[in-house]
Amino acid sequence: MRRERRFIFAKSFQELQMTLVQTVLLYGCTAVCGLYLISGGYKTIRAYIRKKLTRLLKQRMLLSNPRR
Repeated sequence: MRRERRFIFAKSFQELQMTLVQTVLLYGCTAVCGLYLISGGYKTIRAYIRKKLTRLLKQRMLLSNPRR
């Protein structure tokens, strides 16, 4: 017997196609994220990540060098 290869999650090709609403939402979210990054949002994201890393490094330094 020969096995047929099928998509794991989809039963047919129609189930793989995106609806118009899903397409509009995808492109809309992409446009909003792009505009946010262009308008300076990358600075906010960078500051947030830098603050998290600084806090993490301080915790690691305190754990690795206990006070005497």
